[in-house]
Amino acid sequence: GELMEEEVQLRNELGKLELTYGSDTLITNAQLLAVSRLGLQVSTFRLVDYLFRKEVRAVADITRELLDQNIPLEMIVALLSGQIKKALQLKLFEAAGHNISDFAKMTRTNEYVANNLRKNTRQLHAGALKKLCGALVELLHKMRTGQKSAADLLPILVVFCQG
Repeated sequence: GELMEEEVQLRNELGKLELTYGSDTLITNAQLLAVSRLGLQVSTFRLVDYLFRKEVRAVADITRELLDQNIPLEMIVALLSGQIKKALQLKLFEAAGHNISDFAKMTRTNEYVANNLRKNTRQLHAGALKKLCGALVELLHKMRTGQKSAADLLPILVVFCQG
């Protein structure tokens, strides 16, 4: 689905870098900037995919991988929240009796991606998604006031997986 499209896009970007600079050339941070943003998106989509399937070990591995790369928690949470909010929107939209095509149009989402999201979130409840979003917002707020740190992200995700 969307993850596959992102991985193909990342491979294409890496191929362009190799064609432009050669395979044995040291590439600067500036040259990698666009690719690294895409890499972060791919990692976040993988994280969300495993989160929705409630696969704790994979969620833990990817979360640690992102945090080990010193990616700002705000970026990780923003990308995560965006996907979780879209899943929540879909749940509420369907509960109101609307169809997937209307959801795709309203959210400007590819219909295939919307169908994939529905399939991946079928077993999840809107209340659990809403609670997860709230916990992520609270984490960011408490980090700004020094009451929490990036290390508090993983326990929030694990609680969701176990719920």
